[in-house]
Amino acid sequence: MIEYKQSVAAFVPVRIFDQGGTPQNGIPFGAVQAAVQKSDGSTAVISVTITDWSEITTGAFNGAGVYALKLPASALNLPGYLTYSVATAGNKTY
Repeated sequence: MIEYKQSVAAFVPVRIFDQGGTPQNGIPFGAVQAAVQKSDGSTAVISVTITDWSEITTGAFNGAGVYALKLPASALNLPGYLTYSVATAGNKTY
């Protein structure tokens, strides 16, 4: 389990595969749609900008389709669990 500090922006991991299960690298921030569902059941769309999305390419993560998505403080303003989702055209996210 990962614990996030309330009302402070935080990066979360994202891994993206195509429909055949191949990791997808080089996905730009403009191709990403993201949302969160907070512990009270409310949802919020996340506007993904260039500073909110980065591909992790070091060590074992190189070529593995692993990214970091920054959730804004407004998405983390409630205590408890949250669920986040990321969508890119034609791909699956884990």
